[in-house]
Amino acid sequence: MKYIKLIAGASALSVLLAFIALIMANNADAAEPEHKFRLDVYGATYHFDRCRASCTKTYNEVNAGLGIVYEFSDHVNGMVGFFKNSFDNNSKFAAFNLGKPLGHFTPGILLGVVDGYDFDDRDEGDFGPLILPNVSFNYDRFQINVGYIPADFGGKSSVLTLRGGIRF
Repeated sequence: MKYIKLIAGASALSVLLAFIALIMANNADAAEPEHKFRLDVYGATYHFDRCRASCTKTYNEVNAGLGIVYEFSDHVNGMVGFFKNSFDNNSKFAAFNLGKPLGHFTPGILLGVVDGYDFDDRDEGDFGPLILPNVSFNYDRFQINVGYIPADFGGKSSVLTLRGGIRF
């Protein structure tokens, strides 16, 4: 079983690296964004496993928070922010989102660090990895973003995330 997880992890890493390479290879034609900054509002998650800790407690799915984003190009942006996570802890994060614009939609991958979670051998306040496949819908100065974390990758439940933003 240990080898199967290792092979699955290596396969996922290969797909991630290929996606990043594709984005970077096409970055030469990246357009300069008209508005470089965006204010993001974090709002919600949906957990496919509706309860945790043997159904004695449900997940917090109202994940209020704010973030500031700097758009380097239409392929790459950096962000920092905070939100109330699914375990009712305050979380802070810093990340880069790499994406490939396809009309109004931008599939991407968010890579960074986040705190407020129990990362195996780390204390709750320590930072751990943040990897979030996502897709954004962009219209004018507005953006809606939906992310997905598979159960085996980020925890015990698969999770959809939702955030919105406005460029300024």
